[in-house]
Parts: sequence; C-alpha cells; structure tokens
Amino acid sequence: MDIITQTNTLKFAARLVDRSASVIPPLKLLTDKPLCPKNREELQPFPRVRPEDEGVDPGYIADFISELKAEKSLDMHGVFIVKNGRVICDAEFGAYKSCFWQAEHSLSKSVTATAIGMLIDDGKLSPDDRAVKILEKRVPPLAQLTHKGITVRHLLTMTSGITFSESGAIVEENWIRAFFESKLRTEPGKVFSYNSMNTFILSCIVHEISGVTLREFLRPRLFEPLGITVYNWEKGPDGNELGGWGLYLRREDAAKISKLYLDGGVWNGKRLLSEEWCRTATSSKMKAAGSTGNFDYGYQIWTGRNTDSFLFNGMFGQDAISFRETGTIVVSNAGIEQIFQQSVYYDIVERCFGKKYYSDSAIKYNKKGEKRLKAVLREISDAPATKRRFPGLPQKRKLPDFLTAACGKTFSVRKPDEKEIVKTSSVTGTANIGLLPIVEQVMRNRYTKGINSFSFSRDGEGVKLTVREGNTECALPVVPGRTEYTTVTLSDTGYHLAVTADTAYDEDGRGVLKLRLSFPEISGARMIKIYFDDGFADVKMREVPGIGLVKLAAGVLEDAVKDKKTLSDIVSKLDADLFYAKIKNTVEPEFRLFEE
Repeated sequence: MDIITQTNTLKFAARLVDRSASVIPPLKLLTDKPLCPKNREELQPFPRVRPEDEGVDPGYIADFISELKAEKSLDMHGVFIVKNGRVICDAEFGAYKSCFWQAEHSLSKSVTATAIGMLIDDGKLSPDDRAVKILEKRVPPLAQLTHKGITVRHLLTMTSGITFSESGAIVEENWIRAFFESKLRTEPGKVFSYNSMNTFILSCIVHEISGVTLREFLRPRLFEPLGITVYNWEKGPDGNELGGWGLYLRREDAAKISKLYLDGGVWNGKRLLSEEWCRTATSSKMKAAGSTGNFDYGYQIWTGRNTDSFLFNGMFGQDAISFRETGTIVVSNAGIEQIFQQSVYYDIVERCFGKKYYSDSAIKYNKKGEKRLKAVLREISDAPATKRRFPGLPQKRKLPDFLTAACGKTFSVRKPDEKEIVKTSSVTGTANIGLLPIVEQVMRNRYTKGINSFSFSRDGEGVKLTVREGNTECALPVVPGRTEYTTVTLSDTGYHLAVTADTAYDEDGRGVLKLRLSFPEISGARMIKIYFDDGFADVKMREVPGIGLVKLAAGVLEDAVKDKKTLSDIVSKLDADLFYAKIKNTVEPEFRLFEE
C-alpha cells in the first residue's frame, strides 16, 4: 500500500507543476467551504478594556505591533491579545478583519484533542485503548495483528510510527484503510513524528465512540458553551471531519478555547473539561526536534521550552499561545512562510509576553501611549497603497493613462503560431494557473481550470478586471490606492476577497498594475503584476506563503527516495533541480496575454 501511495503522490506532484494541463482532482470532492457569515453576533465576547486597566502601558503594545509590522519575513493578518480574560488589543493587518473566520490548519489538532479529553473525562475512552479495537469494523483484518500496538496515547503524542501521512492523503480515498495498511517506521510510542493522519484517526474515534461526528460532538459541549457560532470544519472522503486541519475559527474564538485550558477546564463557572486533562494535555510528553522551534509536544498541543506556556499551532502562523505566568493569551493569523515555529514571530511574542511586562494593578491612563497605539492600529489596518493626504478620507486618484487605455480591451491566451516566441509548455502555459493560491487548491482538492483572459472596463472611480478561468468569470474591483472587498467563486467555492491596487511604471516606461488579492478566510494571498505593452500584457504572479509548497514537494521527493529500489522507475527519471524549477514556475508563474 505504501509503495502505491508514494507512486501516486509522485505522479500527482508531477501533474501539479505541469503548466500545460489542468490538474484533475485525484479524490472525490471534499465538502464545500461555505462563505463566512460576517455579521453574525459574537456571543459571550471577552470584555474590552484599555491596556492600562490590566497594568499594561499601551505604548508597550504599540511597540509590539510595530515590531511585527516591521519584520519583513512576517505577513501578519491579525493579533488578538487577552490578559486575565480581558481584551487589551485587537490588531487587524490590512484586509484581514476580525469578523472573518480563518483556516486554522493544524491548530485544529488541539480542538480535536479536546473532544478526546471529554470522552476520557466521561470514562468512555482511555489513552491506552487500542485504535484497531475501537475501529475494528473498518480496520483490515491483518492490521488487527500488525498494528495492535497503536494506542490513543500514541495518536495524541504523534508516536504511532505510521508511514501514511498528509502527502498520501492527497491521492488516497480510504484514509482509515491506508493508515492501517501502512508500514510502521518505528515501534509505537518510541519516536515523535508529526503526522496529521494521527489526528484524523482521533476524529474517527470520536465518531465511533460518540455516534456523532467530531463537529456535532463538540457543538453542545464546546462551541455552544463558549458562544462560538462562526466556525466550519471540513470533512474527508468518508464524511469524518479532517481532525488535523480544516477548522475555521475567528481569533476571539480561538482565544476562548485557549482560556478554557488556561483556567483548568472551567468557563464562566461551568466545568467543560477536567483539570487533570488540561494539565496533562498541555505538559510535555515528547521532545520535538530543535528544527521545529522552541516547543515540545503534549497531547496535540505544543509546550514551551523557554516559558511556562502552551501553544495551539497551525502552519503559516495560525497560533494561540497561552502564558501561565502572565495570564496572557496571544492569538494570531498570518501567512508566514514556515511550517512549524521557526519564524521570528515566536521569539518576539515570548520576549514580550512570556515574562512580567505589566504592573500588578491598573495604571494611570496614558493619553500619549493610547494615541500612539491607535495610530499604529489604524496604520496597519488601512494599509493604503499610497499615503493619504487627509487621513480618514477616501483616497482619490486619477487613473493613469495606461489603465484608462486598457478599458474596453481583453487580453487572452491564444494558441501560438510559429512566429511567436511564447509557447505553451509545462513551464509557460496557464492551464494550472489561477487566482486561488496553489496551497489552498491542494488542501481543498479543488483545482483551477487555468486563466484564459483578463478584461478591463471602467467602473466608478476605478476599473473592473474580469478574469476568466475555464468557464468561470471573476470580477475584481480595482481602485488604485485603495482596498476593495468583494466575493468570488473560484474552483467552485465561494471566498471573500480584498483587492488592494497600485500603479507604477517600470524601467522601460511600461505601465504596471500591481494587485494584492487577500483572501481573509485563508492564509494565502495572490500577488499580480500586469505590464501593459503594445498589443499584449505580460503577467507575473506569486503567492504568499509560497515556500511552504516547495517544502512539501521536497518532503514528497525525500519520501520517495527512501524507497528508491522499489520506485526506481519513477525516481530515476526525476531530475530534482528541474522538479523544483517547475514548482517555482508554478508558484511564481510568468506568462503573456495577447490583446484580442
């Protein structure tokens, strides 16, 4: 089973970076992601107070936010800070408003573990129960013997030893069968090896024991008691929630779950989790490699090495860090190009909030400090493409001549003739290039049909850019110097979208339209530069984060090489340098569109 899975994964990776053809989904479609409801009332919100009320200088918070903004390696979306159960900062970066839920990636694991903790508290489950026994109706007969050593505890601590991982889940339909038919790299319980499929099996265990899916189990026991009403959890091919990823939450709601653990399982005087579970789950069980960051691992929750803290962590910077010593919770969303906790963000947060940074009682109102904090929050939230002459008023700019001239025109991909330089190939085509970031396409198993054309028309103060992908048209509001919000349908899924536009001229005098397409519900963003020329337009695109996909591909390749003898037919034909170049050309494509 492992060899077949690895072979299919390599074949899929090759298709993914082939720009001459659209990607055919290797699995049946997963459940839809609904559009985030923006106006639903927040139930049981944390009280909002001035930082001074918690003994914190607002200038200190302003310095923290400014440091995050200045760090070029971070693409911060939002930071939400709670001190002793009261909000002292809600920072929105650019288009990423707090009203939107955001894909939490592996932060989902900590919420899945919460359901396991509740079943253990109920006496319906033990950490030492064997996974094959719980799921015996769905586990292959041979695995009842070969994998009988895997317990719930091993799944919680990422020590199952199973080979089948996230990369295999991209191409396999039956994840439970693939998991238990996969070989054991190590004896269960011996080696920490991060693998989201462990958490998927935990999701299946919740369903098997409770009789309802993970989401339905948590709704009356976690989400409703905490007043969490805006959330979504995507499902796998068999109808079970993904467990290890796929959860969408607002920052305040992630803070509520963190506060529940920080308070030993009690919320507003009602016990939802046992104190023993909260203590055990957030204490170190396995030492993680230093390359992942300064945290070890508990029960699907990371534990601080340098501070008395615990962390719900999702890739690309989806985090909820709780500091016991200071009673502080810092929740963030971002598009950081890191998988675990390797970025400077964690160093900054630990330095600022991991030790005492406040007075023991409320301090005097600091008008100057509060004014500076408000100015910083306003600056990062507005994020205009150009400085406003009159702060607080809409920025009005005359459209440059090249953009006015583009109105009424369509620039499209067309079959090249022999006289044209541009040729459709695995490197220069657009069949697998779309507005939606590729990481999002892979994670949701929904792929673009490829960009066909860009059309421009005048629209109020700006222009409307209509992008045609396959048989779908997507209208983008473009107003230079401003961010405009809209909703779009991409790969048959609805998304909120914020379009930030600016214009410039390159060294050759060509007009350039620069766009940032921010998707407030996900970690990825798309950057586009359109260079207008006589009869055509050159397009350069990239996505943020982008390096994460390259790292994923590197991991796939390394897994394949480990079984080189069996996979020799594929591996021997795979030029690593060419493969990585194709990945880069897919994540950062350049192509030419011709005026019709």
